[in-house]
Amino acid sequence: MNTEFIRRLDRLKGAKCWGVIAGKGTGSAFQLFFGKKYRRLKLFPNPLLSDDVRRYDPQFSIFVQCSWRMDSKTRVICSSTDPDDNDGEMVRGLDLLLNKTLENIIVSFPGYDTCLMFSESLFIKIFCDEILKGATNYSLKFRDIIYYIDGGGLIGREKY
Repeated sequence: MNTEFIRRLDRLKGAKCWGVIAGKGTGSAFQLFFGKKYRRLKLFPNPLLSDDVRRYDPQFSIFVQCSWRMDSKTRVICSSTDPDDNDGEMVRGLDLLLNKTLENIIVSFPGYDTCLMFSESLFIKIFCDEILKGATNYSLKFRDIIYYIDGGGLIGREKY
């Protein structure tokens, strides 16, 4: 277990999700934006992104590239196997996370499968199924460092 990574991950608790990138062009991958907003030097030109995502960098973000599923208390909302249509189940489901608070995070070892628990009983379950060395399951980006959860439960990091 990488205690430095877990301490950093715990910093997300209590943060609101204010941005989501998902849909055509991203496949099953998605990115969630949290915390303070920092004005970008250059506006993202993609008109399909929200104004906040186009204009601001997040204090921290999670970029998920492996298998995942989003649940509520009573049903499965969407998953990485859904089509990435901009008006489809995946995008509509992930957009439910906007303005929700990340209340808890549970990490299972040794593979670092992760459950993000949001307000209003919404859950993102990340299944780290990429097992080859160098294959990234998900990454956690802060203003100064990026952590990569790679195949086989290995954690990489890179100063930003």
